[in-house]
Amino acid sequence: MDWKVKLFVCLCVSLFNCYICDDPTATDTVYEVLQRTQGLSKFESLVRKAQLVEFFQYPRTYTIFAPNDTAYENLTPDRKLIVDNMAGINLQNFVKFHVIEGQRLMTGDFQDNSVRRSMSSSKLYINRREGSAISGWFGPTTFFVNGAIVSPEQKDLVGVNGVVHGLMIWIDKTSLKTSYEYTQTPDNPKVNSTKFYAEILNKLSISGQFYDPIKDLQNYDGRFTLFVPNDAAIDRIDSSKLRDLQQDVQKLHEVVRAHYIKNAALFTTYVNHNQGFLNANQRALSIRKPYPYNVYVNSGGVTSAITLGNITVNNGVIHVCDRLLGFIYNTVRQQISEDSPLFDQLINRASEEIRNTLTTQTGVNVFAPTAEAFEKIKRVPWVSLNFDSKLIDKVLKLHILQPGQQVQVSNMVGEYESRQFRTSLYLEGTNPKITIYRQRNETWVQGDTVIAKVTQADIECTNGRIQFIDTIMGVPYLDLANLICSDLWLLRTYDYMRALGMKNYLSDRRFYSQQCTFESQGYPPNYGINNYFNKVGLATIPPWTQDPPWDMGYCGTASSPCQLTFFAPNSTAIDYFSNTNYGEKIMKNAYAFQRILTRLMFREKIELETLANTNYNYRSIHGDSIRISKSNDRFVTLYYQAAAARVIHMDNGATNGIVHIIDTILYVPDDLSLLTSGSSLAKYSPILLLVVLFLWITFHSCK
Repeated sequence: MDWKVKLFVCLCVSLFNCYICDDPTATDTVYEVLQRTQGLSKFESLVRKAQLVEFFQYPRTYTIFAPNDTAYENLTPDRKLIVDNMAGINLQNFVKFHVIEGQRLMTGDFQDNSVRRSMSSSKLYINRREGSAISGWFGPTTFFVNGAIVSPEQKDLVGVNGVVHGLMIWIDKTSLKTSYEYTQTPDNPKVNSTKFYAEILNKLSISGQFYDPIKDLQNYDGRFTLFVPNDAAIDRIDSSKLRDLQQDVQKLHEVVRAHYIKNAALFTTYVNHNQGFLNANQRALSIRKPYPYNVYVNSGGVTSAITLGNITVNNGVIHVCDRLLGFIYNTVRQQISEDSPLFDQLINRASEEIRNTLTTQTGVNVFAPTAEAFEKIKRVPWVSLNFDSKLIDKVLKLHILQPGQQVQVSNMVGEYESRQFRTSLYLEGTNPKITIYRQRNETWVQGDTVIAKVTQADIECTNGRIQFIDTIMGVPYLDLANLICSDLWLLRTYDYMRALGMKNYLSDRRFYSQQCTFESQGYPPNYGINNYFNKVGLATIPPWTQDPPWDMGYCGTASSPCQLTFFAPNSTAIDYFSNTNYGEKIMKNAYAFQRILTRLMFREKIELETLANTNYNYRSIHGDSIRISKSNDRFVTLYYQAAAARVIHMDNGATNGIVHIIDTILYVPDDLSLLTSGSSLAKYSPILLLVVLFLWITFHSCK
C-alpha cells in the first residue's frame, strides 16, 4: 500500500477516535471498562448473555449504571432466580434500562430530583445529596439512581465511548404505568394494595367531585411520591367507619391528598431521618428512619410503616405502607390495643381511675412503650409488672400527661438545651417533670431519670395523641457501666473506663445487665480511630485487659451495690484532653488518669433537675471538693479549683445510680504530681516495701 494511503487511513482512524472519545486519555470502550473493573462481573455477564457486547462498541456515547456484584449477592434467593433466568428480549431490555444513550453523564453532572430516559424508554430518577449540617447528612456528596447509591469506588469510570457507574443496590426496571394505573394493576405480585384503588381512589373518581388527585396521579409527565396502603391497612378499618369516609367526598379527597408529595420522586435511601416535606394538602409529612431498614411516614396525623418501598413508575415512586394516612378513627385506647398490646394489658391491670383517664377525657397525651420496651426489663429480677400494683400505677401515671398538657414532637426544634417540660399524672417522685427534647436527629423523652426514644411520633387519635417509645420510663434496666456503654456519645469514655479498671466499680451485681453492642462489636463503622490507647501511648493499658492491677474492685456488696453519681466526659472531651500537654502525659499513667476520671464520682445520687438555681458543694469519692452551679432551671456547670465543665445532659438513671454527661475533663496543673506521687488507689508490691526497708536499715546502720 502506498505510504500516502497508509497515512490517510491513520489520520482517519485518529479523527474517528477523537470524535467518539470525550476523554483522550481513555483507551477502553465502556464494555471493556465493565470487563476490567473488579466487582462488576455479574452485570458484565448479563451484557454478554444479552448479546450486547458489540452494541457497546459502536461509535456512540453511553452512560451505564451497573449494579455491582455485592448488590447482586444481597438479593433474596427469589430475586436472584429472576435475574438468572432472564433471557432474550427481556434480558436485553433489562440491560438497556441501565443505559442512557447519547450522553456521558458524570456524577458532577447529576442534578438533584432530575429525570433521564433510558434506552428501554423507562425513566431513571437521579438524585444527589450534599453533605452539610443544613441537610442533616454529614458525609460526602452522595449520588443516587432510582434510589441506588453510586459506589464511591466505582463512579466515573471513563471509557472512550462513555462512562460506567457501579450501583450499590440492584434496581428493577421502572414500570411504564403511572402511579394511578399501578395501584389498580401492580406489576409486582407482592404489591397487595389494590384495595386502595377499589375502596379509596375509585370511590373518589366516580364521585365526579374533587377530581384533582386522580388527574395528578394519572399525569405521565408529573413526578410524585405516593404512599399506598396495603390491603391489610384497609381491612383493619371498621367497615362502618370506612363507609362513612367513602360517603364524605370532601374528607375522602383530603385523605387521598395526604398520601402523595408533588414534584419529587423520593426514595427511602435518599431521604434523611426525620426529614420533613409537604403533602398534596400542603400540610406536614415527615419520614423517619430510626433504624436502617425501618422507615415510617407520618401524614395527616397517622404514622405508617413502609413495608415495600422504592417501586419506580412512569411518574415517580411508590411506597407500600401499613396504614391509611390522614384518616383518624381510633381512640387512644383502641390505638394502644392495636400497636402495643403489652401496654394495653398493663392498663387492664391498673386502677379504674387510670383506665378511665384514657377513655373519658379528650386531649389525652400518652407515651406508650412498645414490645421492645417490655423486653428490656425482663432481666431486672426485682421488677414485676404482673403483680406489683403500686409499680403498675406508677408506670402508667408516668406515661400519661396531666389534662391540658400536650406535646407534638414533630414540631420541636433545637437540641437538648431547648428541651421542653411537661407534668405527668405521677406526682409522688422527686421530679414530676417529663423532659422532651431533640438530639442526634431523634426525639427523646425522660421520666423519673429513665430515657426513652420516640419510635413513632404524633399518632393522632379521636380523643388524643400517642407517642410510641422504646423504653419504660421510671424503671431502670441497665447498671451504670452498661448505661455508659450503650450511649454512642460515651463509647470512648467506656473504652477507657473499662481499661482503667472502673467498670466493676460501676456494675450492679444483683443481675446480669444487658450487654451493650460495643462489648461484642467494638466501635461502630466510621466512628474514627479504634485504638485510641496507642494514639496517646497507652500501650501498657490494652483496652481488653480483664482485672488489671489498678482495678478499683466493686462498690458495695453483691446484694447491695453503692448508689453512685458519675459525671462522665463525652468522647469529644476525651479526644480533646488527649491532645493537650497534660493529657498526653497523664493518659500514659493508668493510676493518674483513673484518679482524674473518678474525681467526678460520688457515693450518692445527685439528680440535677431537682436542684434549685444556686450553688452546691459535694465531696467526691476521693474527698475532692466539687462545686455545682445551676441557673435558669436548665444550665449546670461543675467547678474544681479553677477548672470548669458544662453538663450537656443530665439525670440518666441506672439501677445503681445516675450518669450526667459533661463536655470537659476537669484537670488542673497540680494533677501532674500524680505521675510521681502515685495514687491512693495504687497497690504497692511487698518486694518493693522490703527493698525500701532494707535501704532504710542500711542507711541508719552506716550512720
